[in-house]
Amino acid sequence: MGDPDDGKTDRRKIEEEVSDFKNDRNRRCNLRGNHHDHPITRAGNQFGKSVAKRDRREPERALHLLHKCCTLRQSNNPNSYMSLLDRFSLLLTDPDYAMSDQYESPALLDAFWIVSLYALLSALRSLIDGAIVSGSFGVGFLSFILSFLLVYVTWVFLTLFMHVIADFWGGLGELPNAASAVGLAAAPMVVTSLLSLLVTGVGHAIMEGDETSVISMVNLILNWLGMVWGWPGVLCYFGLKHGERITRIKAAVIVSVAFCGMAVYEIVSMNI
Repeated sequence: MGDPDDGKTDRRKIEEEVSDFKNDRNRRCNLRGNHHDHPITRAGNQFGKSVAKRDRREPERALHLLHKCCTLRQSNNPNSYMSLLDRFSLLLTDPDYAMSDQYESPALLDAFWIVSLYALLSALRSLIDGAIVSGSFGVGFLSFILSFLLVYVTWVFLTLFMHVIADFWGGLGELPNAASAVGLAAAPMVVTSLLSLLVTGVGHAIMEGDETSVISMVNLILNWLGMVWGWPGVLCYFGLKHGERITRIKAAVIVSVAFCGMAVYEIVSMNI
């Protein structure tokens, strides 16, 4: 039989960690009124405590459930009131804060709009490039469709890839957390795609013949910048750290593996 004091020790650790968690949460919250009296908060605290009492032999799982119950997903996190435009600007300037609510309140709708905007800009660039280079609007339109769909396929692939590895390494997030974090990480790709679209349009308008090779070079640089900054780079790192609740080292390893894989794909695509 195990030492009876082990259960008390585990319980004490849980209570200490939850106390620290609540204090940190309350410091970050700037709500109107007293959120401690909110019925959801009271219910979450009661349920969480009962879980911790019954699950002393699995303190990690009990702590995970307690965090879920004691945190108000929508009303207790300041980021929940953030508009899409505010979140987008923060993703570019302060990604650590912008991603900080992705475990409690995954912003799937914001992620969808950001990915969709990226897909549209990327597809428009492919349309212009394909139509001008081939001299056929049909080829350009096909490039538009393929490029548009490829962005969503990439979103799904990166989400599954990163979530599976994070889950294997003890991540506490679920699939919606990963999908939201990876989707939001596409914000820098919106910027680089817009720049790439402008470069392609203006470049083809003022350049002829061999001079157009400069357009491909600039677009390649912008593409690599987007990979480092967004998919699957820096923003994915912060997204995994917060959305999956894994350590910085694990998040960095997952992002590095994904980046190397995408880099190989880009290099192979260039040589085809």
